[in-house]
Amino acid sequence: MNQSQRALQIWPILINAAHNRQVLNYQSVGDLIGMPPIALTQPLGLIMNYCAGHQLPPLTLLVVGKETGRPGPGLTTVGDPDQDRENVFSYNWYGLKPVEEADLVGKTTTSYQKRQITDSLLDFEKQIDPDTLIPTLVPEAEEFVINNPYAFAMAISLDRGTKAEIIWTIPYYIYKQLGHLDPYEIDLLSLDELAKIISLLPKKPRYKTDAPRTIKELTSNIISDYEGEASKIWTKKSASEVNNFFQSIFGVGPGIANMAVLLIEKAYNIKFSDLDRKSMDIKPDVHTMRVLYRLGAAEEISEDAAVNAARKLNPDFPGEIDGPLWTIGREWCFAQNPECSNCPMGGVCRKINV
Repeated sequence: MNQSQRALQIWPILINAAHNRQVLNYQSVGDLIGMPPIALTQPLGLIMNYCAGHQLPPLTLLVVGKETGRPGPGLTTVGDPDQDRENVFSYNWYGLKPVEEADLVGKTTTSYQKRQITDSLLDFEKQIDPDTLIPTLVPEAEEFVINNPYAFAMAISLDRGTKAEIIWTIPYYIYKQLGHLDPYEIDLLSLDELAKIISLLPKKPRYKTDAPRTIKELTSNIISDYEGEASKIWTKKSASEVNNFFQSIFGVGPGIANMAVLLIEKAYNIKFSDLDRKSMDIKPDVHTMRVLYRLGAAEEISEDAAVNAARKLNPDFPGEIDGPLWTIGREWCFAQNPECSNCPMGGVCRKINV
């Protein structure tokens, strides 16, 4: 039985409760339909979105936690719970046309649903530990790349089509192989020597033939522009200066440069006052594209569709939702067997093709 069919089971339970002026808890509803309480988020989310899209009182307000007496996160659309609960109780639910499965699934994502998606993403963004945005294959690499700005800049510049945990570990692997990560020493290496070093790494960047030139240009620019101190790339610099620096490196495009600015803000607690946040797009990858499509925000799984969807969801700062989208894709919204019941977007996600 799919989630919309489960929602159809729950619908008459809720309108009966409304008719009898009752408030239910997740356990009692789950017991009635044979589902664990934690699994109710998705079908209740479909009902919540249906009510919002049809200007109906928020029926899901009647399902609350035993301990809190409140609906779960993402499953309430109200500002005044007491008044809205009274609206639910007094509404003539039995006067409505019977709800069908197609009604609950819906064919398009409404403006209200998009606002709910944005609010949920921004709420989740506040909970993200910056360290989770810099995953590594070994614990030592995480501390190394954060404390070594040159390693940080190198990882960002190499980030093209490779798993994040590999990219953020590569500077540490180079350090272990050479016994140092000194930009002056590395600048003396030829492209062939750099290629040899990369070929011996336990894990390699996807475009390993481009990587030597990327590292060479990054290193040379850090030495010529910043006296070998990579932290000067962003210290007392504007966002546009940082963006331009990274885009001057071979292989680094606007998406990576934007990501660099956002990660620097997060990792080093820097706030770029000149940052034109409206022009800061997400960096579309397999995770962000998949999540936006399944949420019902993007029309297809493609880079253009993902960028456009993010611009519509959060027009004042599209890039702000990059971190939560990426994290959700890595932690729960897998390509196969996604863990929807644990996902923080469970109450608002349309689960397209899931």
